[in-house]
Amino acid sequence: ASPANSVAAALPARRSAIARKAGLAMLVAREGLDDIPLLSPDAGTDDQGPDQVPHPSSLAYIIHTSGSTGEPKGVMVEHGPLAAHCRATGLLYDMGEDSRELHFISFTFDGAHERWMTALTHGGAIILRDEELWSPEKTLATIAGQGATHAGFPPRYLQQLTSWAEAQGVEPPAVQLYSFGGEAMPRTGLESLFRVLRPGHAINGYGPTETVVTPMVWKGNGAHLPD
Repeated sequence: ASPANSVAAALPARRSAIARKAGLAMLVAREGLDDIPLLSPDAGTDDQGPDQVPHPSSLAYIIHTSGSTGEPKGVMVEHGPLAAHCRATGLLYDMGEDSRELHFISFTFDGAHERWMTALTHGGAIILRDEELWSPEKTLATIAGQGATHAGFPPRYLQQLTSWAEAQGVEPPAVQLYSFGGEAMPRTGLESLFRVLRPGHAINGYGPTETVVTPMVWKGNGAHLPD
C-alpha cells in the first residue's frame, strides 16, 4: 500500500483511540464516530456565540501527537499562553488589519491553527483552500488574485513553488512573508526563494507541540542566510 493509503486506513483507529482516551460525551461533526452522540454543526439556527470570556487558565484546545511512537498523546493548550503566543507571533510576522493569509497547511498540524488564529486576532483575513492539493500554478495564481500578503507551506512544497515559478518565468506575487516549518529547508532552497519569489521576509518556525506551536523561529530578508 502507498504511504497515503496507509495513513488513510489508520485514521479511523486513531480517531477512536483519541475519543476513547478523551472520554468524549458528545461529538460536534457532520460524520459520526463509534457510538458517541453526534451534534451536527448545521443543526443550530442561533448566530450568537456564547456570552462569556474564558479565563486565561481555561482550556483552549487539545491537540494530539501523531502516535508514531505509541498511542497518540493529547497536549492541552490554555487560553492565556495561546493568546500570548498569537500576540508575539503577529508582531514577528508584521501582521495587522491589512494582512491576508493564504491558509494552506493541514489542520492536523498545530502550526495551521497558529496561522489562522494569528491573522484573525490581528484584524486580518484568511484565504482558505479546499481539500485538494493545489498545483504550484494554482497556488501562485490564488496568492496573486486574492492579494495574499502572507502564506505558509511545508518546505518541500515551497521549493516546488519556487522551481515552477522559475521554470515558467512568471512574475512573483507581492508577498510580504512566506513561512515554513516541520522539516528542514536547505540553504539552496532559501536562496531560490528570495531570488525567484522575492518576499520581504521568510520565517522558519520550530517547536514541540507542548510549548504552544513555535517557541523558536528564524526570520530573514535574504541578505544573510544561515549555514
